[in-house]
Amino acid sequence: MQFLTEIDKLKSVFRQNYLSDGSRRENDSEHSWHLAMMVIVLSEHFEGTDILKTLKMVLIHDLVEIYAGDTFAYDEKAHMDKEYRERIAAEKIFSLLPSEQAAEFAGLWQEFERMDSREAICAGITDRVQPLMLNTCSKGKMWHEHRVTVEKVLKRNKIVLDSAPEVISEYVRNKIAEAAENQYFYGEEDSTLKDNSSQSNNISIRNAGADDIKLLAAMNRDLILDEGSENPMNLEQLKERMKGFLFTEYKAILILLGNEIAGYCVYRIENQKDDGSFDIYIRQYYIKPVFRRKGLGKRAFNMLLESSFKNAAYVKLDVLESNPGGKAFWAKVGFEPYSHSLRIKT
Repeated sequence: MQFLTEIDKLKSVFRQNYLSDGSRRENDSEHSWHLAMMVIVLSEHFEGTDILKTLKMVLIHDLVEIYAGDTFAYDEKAHMDKEYRERIAAEKIFSLLPSEQAAEFAGLWQEFERMDSREAICAGITDRVQPLMLNTCSKGKMWHEHRVTVEKVLKRNKIVLDSAPEVISEYVRNKIAEAAENQYFYGEEDSTLKDNSSQSNNISIRNAGADDIKLLAAMNRDLILDEGSENPMNLEQLKERMKGFLFTEYKAILILLGNEIAGYCVYRIENQKDDGSFDIYIRQYYIKPVFRRKGLGKRAFNMLLESSFKNAAYVKLDVLESNPGGKAFWAKVGFEPYSHSLRIKT
């Protein structure tokens, strides 16, 4: 009972994140409750995961903050002694339990910290998705206060983007893109969002190869969602299709801003004539949302005109009716309507 009384103090440990309405900061007990609900609701997507064990992890993992305090995720200095502070705190709080329970709770806390099991990864994923959700709801209030850039959030959520079930990683990817588009992130130090001459000179393109197929397929999936396509392919199917593209008539170009992959283009050469003239057909052209509205897409296209598309008589592409943003972009680049593709459902 002493342990149960002591953990009531978790309600007084406040985090940096705000509630979804931005009215006040969230406390640790609210955070732990929210994670537990997420584990229950999203459990169907974590096959082979012991949900009860995961629930224990998310309810236990922040108890050490009763003594160690909340360590802000983006405070690099505070993280220098985080492990030491929390280890001492864990020994103190778990010592209030009977020995067997103390050993179990300490083991679960350590497993969460190591992130070396299905359950720990599931818990870690929810521990990152929940703050992202609150921060987007509060329009980046905490991000701006603490100068948190999109780069920092992408780094923090790497485990989600790399290891979460597709429906969850897709949610996070879309939320980050939405937040970037609405300028919820702090922008002064954000090299991917700054609009200045040095950034303009930092754009480059390179040919994509077999090693880039997974990356290209992931961006293709984002393009499908972005333009409202009815394409039902999953990521594995898109990888196989992309492989077929690159090993036959199509070529792919990656668009980079500094060291960051900002987008891609898949195209083919057609209508080659004896005089050496030819046309270019662009099958896919995509710029990630976090890099948009800064002129990068147009500048990258102009680079293609001066390199891979040089000497082409025409450059052609198709735009879906469900993609008015795409129509507007290509009109600004200089494209004019050429033909209309129609259909009727039977």
